[in-house]
Amino acid sequence: MKTMKNSSKKSICDFRSQSKNRKIRQVPKSKKVVERRSTSSRCQIKRKQESKDIENEADQPTKIRPCSKAHCPAKRPICFARASERCCKNGYTSRWYHLSAGEHYCNECFEYFYRSHKGGHETWQTWKTSWASYGYTDVDFYTFMCDQQLPYWVRCQHSSCGKWRQLSRQLEPLTTNKIKNFVCGKHKTHSLSNGCIQKQPCIAPQDERISDVLKDEWLTLLRNPSYLQDSPAVPYTVDYYPDGVGLTASVDTKILRNGLQSQSNDDVDLIQPFSDPDEPAISGAVRPDDMDQDEMTIFPDFALDQQIYLGVRNLILAMWKLNCREWLTADKCEQHLICRGLVRLKCCQLLSDVIQYLSCRGSINFGLLTNPPPHVYPQHNGLTIHEEVIVVGAGIAGVAAARYLHNAGIKVSILEASTKIGGRIWDQGHFIGRGAYTINGCTNNPFTYMCQQTEVPIKILPSNYCLILANGHLATASSVNRMDFHLKSLLDNIATCRAKPDSKDYSLWEKLQDMHSQFLEESQVNFNEMEISILNHLMSMLEYRCGGDLRLVSSQSWDQHESYPQYNEPDGFIETGLFAVVKKMAEGLDVRFSHKVTGINFTKGNVVLSMANKTEVTATKVILATPLMVLKSKSITFQPSLPEPKVQAIKNLGLGQLEKVFLQFPFNFWEQKTNKSKMFGFASDSQHRGLFNIFQDMSMGPVHILSSSLHGEGLQQMKCKSNTAIIHLCLDILRKMFPKQSIPSPVKSYVTMWGELSMYLPVGCSGQEIDLLAQPCDDKLYFAGEATSRDHPLSVTGAYLSGITQAKNILTSLID
Repeated sequence: MKTMKNSSKKSICDFRSQSKNRKIRQVPKSKKVVERRSTSSRCQIKRKQESKDIENEADQPTKIRPCSKAHCPAKRPICFARASERCCKNGYTSRWYHLSAGEHYCNECFEYFYRSHKGGHETWQTWKTSWASYGYTDVDFYTFMCDQQLPYWVRCQHSSCGKWRQLSRQLEPLTTNKIKNFVCGKHKTHSLSNGCIQKQPCIAPQDERISDVLKDEWLTLLRNPSYLQDSPAVPYTVDYYPDGVGLTASVDTKILRNGLQSQSNDDVDLIQPFSDPDEPAISGAVRPDDMDQDEMTIFPDFALDQQIYLGVRNLILAMWKLNCREWLTADKCEQHLICRGLVRLKCCQLLSDVIQYLSCRGSINFGLLTNPPPHVYPQHNGLTIHEEVIVVGAGIAGVAAARYLHNAGIKVSILEASTKIGGRIWDQGHFIGRGAYTINGCTNNPFTYMCQQTEVPIKILPSNYCLILANGHLATASSVNRMDFHLKSLLDNIATCRAKPDSKDYSLWEKLQDMHSQFLEESQVNFNEMEISILNHLMSMLEYRCGGDLRLVSSQSWDQHESYPQYNEPDGFIETGLFAVVKKMAEGLDVRFSHKVTGINFTKGNVVLSMANKTEVTATKVILATPLMVLKSKSITFQPSLPEPKVQAIKNLGLGQLEKVFLQFPFNFWEQKTNKSKMFGFASDSQHRGLFNIFQDMSMGPVHILSSSLHGEGLQQMKCKSNTAIIHLCLDILRKMFPKQSIPSPVKSYVTMWGELSMYLPVGCSGQEIDLLAQPCDDKLYFAGEATSRDHPLSVTGAYLSGITQAKNILTSLID
């Protein structure tokens, strides 16, 4: 080591000596100066060239990339995401991703979420997991950007502004309260002469993309729809995939249901705007995941991609369910319409059109509402209708038709032969409503809505009731279930036989007897006396449903209406009767009493109606809402004569009769035995079929009332009896049912005498006769009433709907 150190020093010394002995080249001073000046000049020239290049670049346009989507007008797109630090904003990017004709995101923001090493990847992965868990559509990055990254748009609520503004990211998420109270905050103010400060419209112009969104062709460039968030429809569509009904699938809708369902009204189970996917269709409900054929015809732009329309339509129907006491308008719905992107503008534009469509269809804004606001019906958008419509008959069908047309802005009058409205719906003082008071199938029934609008309570009838035998004993539940199953089996066998191409039509009574005898012969089963009495009672209730004597009713067509959606159970009744509903419906209508129509002439131009008092009334169109009995009696003459198929239909349809008996007692003697049930039945022998087989407790506080009915064969037995004899027979049956009770004489009693006003399908009729009767003549004369309702026959609901149907047909013909 020591030797190495010495040698090292030596080498260094040698190097230094060599450096001293080396000759250094001397440069003249003048030459050095020249070289320095030369270098300085080159730098100046270079700087000048760079400055020129910069100037040239400033003069040339900035390098941009337009959207590659065909027909997209965006020549210089703007990235809405602004998620990545490298976001190009409105500059150059290697690729633009198109969502709509005003919404794009750049490739840098795409990579920020999509690439696993980027900061936004976890957000994309979390959303993707949620969507795959709750939705059924493919997990797509475009959908992620629409559902999570698009900005919200909201309309300024200031009366002098109303411009659409993009909501700041700091104010997200959008809520109902923000929509209701949003003011864009860019209002100019100035002082008036009185010292007050007045706000002027927003000085900032509206985004130029807004006008493009409101054009029809904007939808053709929409890449992905935005799904609704926090929609009122959530609680009623949880059995469907949310993205299939226009709702976002990024959250579990079943969690949201508990919070939103608390907003609904008291009768949650009686109003179901959407059908269950696993249950048969019910009347008054729609499939929330599909447009029907009529909707696709009216809104063809949404027929292929239905999510936007379904989200809007479902929201409207849910809003109507939540509050049917007020007119539903687009402004009310807009506050609950929450989604990202410019699609919200299109949805708000669509709201008015869908509300008008659903109002005309009778799905919303129906019942007892009066004085409609603008934009609920089409004619309020500048369309004026001068035609006058006359409705003949002030029953429920006629009043319903007149109310619909009056709300739609059409001049309408009702001609009524009697001195009262309601037809068979009429109250007999405080004692009892002697007309219709039962609602068959309360779920979605129009009268359920109307009872809510008038705050009239509906009493739910039990699905099962106790059955009392002629000896006063209660029928056992097992025996009732056994015979109910037996009768249903007989009816199923009849349905199987009539499906055969060569089947012949017989009376329902004859077919039931044949099937029953065949069953007893083949099975060797013997029914005891109790079971036979129960079967007779069930036969009587079947006769009540058919509206006519089972010996005359067609076995082929008695239940043809069940092929249509029906209003679901439970059944209910109105203690005070439905007259209060009809009276409210007729408020403000032009009803002319004691105007009996004897002739209708629709030969030329307007329709001329001749009265019994020799006067005439002229109208553009007429709705004839009279009972079938009036048409059969030919008390109204027609010029020209009605078409022959319609004449034959009137002739072939059967006239049924149903009468009711009301008894008011000084005290309640039945509730202990019937366990306070609102209904109880009487099971007797076949001789009493149709005679007081069912009793209904209609007591109101201290007033104790029972009602029963006469129909079918039993009514034929009572035709020549006086009211007193009928009441005595009813009391005799009650004494058999309650042998241990002291049955008092009624304080008040009443027997209706409506006559043959109902309709049934006799042997040989198929139900097409109802359609023929309902068809209009020459687009001038329309027919309504219970006998024209094929899907809801023998019911006050069917009569109401028939009036609405013909009123809709008239409105459509006038608008078109």
